[in-house]
Amino acid sequence: MDPLSMIVAALATGAAAVASSAVGDAYAAVKTLLRQRFDGVALETLEQNPKSAPRQEVVKEDLDTSGAARDEEFLQLVQQLLGAIEKSGAGSGPVPAFDLEHVRAAELVIKRIVAEGPSTAILRGHDVEVTGMFEVSDVTVRSTESGPKA
Repeated sequence: MDPLSMIVAALATGAAAVASSAVGDAYAAVKTLLRQRFDGVALETLEQNPKSAPRQEVVKEDLDTSGAARDEEFLQLVQQLLGAIEKSGAGSGPVPAFDLEHVRAAELVIKRIVAEGPSTAILRGHDVEVTGMFEVSDVTVRSTESGPKA
């Protein structure tokens, strides 16, 4: 993940998860340094709706213009925030049966899968390129959570 995307993801998740004291403390430290060194980053916009992709893009552009992604001390605080988020479980989403990253393939076939557990997902991918057939078939998902499933 590029530094700007990492920072925005940490800010958005941190803004949404400040109920945890460890996340709240780490988020406050990032926010304080951001205000001190990088005037003009529209963080309030993101705090109003942390899941909004357009708001995340505005903050990403502001961070890029300000040079925040090149500031070592700021990046260390962002890493600490990400660590606090990870420990708290605040940013966790569905657990994928397959988590593909940096894959280049002519064909990709995933068959006969049974995925079971809380918040189960079948496939998550980042930087995946398949030039031919991509098939996912014969999949069963059993979530242990109550409520409707997507």
